[in-house]
Amino acid sequence: MASNYIHDDVAFSILSKLPIKSLKRFRCVHKSWSLLFEDSRFMTKYRNNFLSNTPSYDGDTSLLMNIRCYELYSLSGDRFENKVKLNWPNPFSEGNSRFNICCFGSANGILCLSYNNYGGRRIVLWNPTTEKFKVIPPKFGVSVTLYGFGYDNVADDYKVIRQVKLPTIFHRLNKDILFDKDSFFLHCWEIYSLRSNLWKKLDFNMPNCNTDIVSSLNGHLQVYMNGMCHRVCEYYKGREPFVGNLVSFDLNKETVSVTSIPSHVTLDWTQLTALNGSIALVSSTKKATLFHISILGEIGVKESWIKLFIVEQPCVGFPIGVGMKGEIFIQNIDDEIVWFDLTTKMIKELGLKGKRMEFLSGYPIANVTIIIKNLACTF
Repeated sequence: MASNYIHDDVAFSILSKLPIKSLKRFRCVHKSWSLLFEDSRFMTKYRNNFLSNTPSYDGDTSLLMNIRCYELYSLSGDRFENKVKLNWPNPFSEGNSRFNICCFGSANGILCLSYNNYGGRRIVLWNPTTEKFKVIPPKFGVSVTLYGFGYDNVADDYKVIRQVKLPTIFHRLNKDILFDKDSFFLHCWEIYSLRSNLWKKLDFNMPNCNTDIVSSLNGHLQVYMNGMCHRVCEYYKGREPFVGNLVSFDLNKETVSVTSIPSHVTLDWTQLTALNGSIALVSSTKKATLFHISILGEIGVKESWIKLFIVEQPCVGFPIGVGMKGEIFIQNIDDEIVWFDLTTKMIKELGLKGKRMEFLSGYPIANVTIIIKNLACTF
């Protein structure tokens, strides 16, 4: 006689290979399934499967590490033993043009660079493979905040999102710009299309995204992944130790989704990153060897966050980025850059030294970006 019964070991093996979104939903099927996240044996199996599910990269992929604001290194090899120092582009005639890499990550190997001068913020798209760049046309604005950069795979287009602010004295001359009566600034959100080489005003204000608020969590809080720009916004200190939202912008549909940050992210340093195809928050306390990794299962659903890893690293430092196979890069207390293997729990030196900014309470400024060789984007 056939049986519909599935042994727990078989069921747990299947469930351990599911995405977090599906696993969360299936918890209501069976009482034992509702307790999966409290089962240490199951969680160990789930973590191992998660780490083994790395995106496939070919030999044309490398890491770009920015360790001292203006020092760029391309890293490749199984142990990142191949290090090549890169030169920055200078698309202008000014001899002192020094760009910062916007911490959104790369989109098909293309980077967004910016710097401020007396004429306002300048934005440049750069292809490190071909060493070519595209200067994005500027627009007038007293304050410009870059929100995101990424690739719209539906329209085959690279796009930049920004917030522009003007003093309220200009509001009669700028009727198309949103005006908050309780604010000293007019503000609007704009999106740039590389295909059209034009800026376009968005018809809405980005919800829950006050870019003026300075966070006590000094990590990089923006990332691009799979056609969407994500940014952690709004922090408050006071009765609530941490209040925040993940604001996600779909580059093709031009729609926004908001996901509340879990309450357990109350630490001193946080990195928003992509880990094995998932949105992740890597958090640590200052001068500690412990860091947490929380994974988002479904955009817009606060309950789909899961604290997947609590890692005791063998050195004091701050996580500064994630590699191609889920390696966690750390700037230790001596400013040496090392990388930590989540699978083997081994830490290895990289042979590079980072830097800290005093106005950021001594926090590191290094960051890591995955670069895919791109010869197709010629600008």
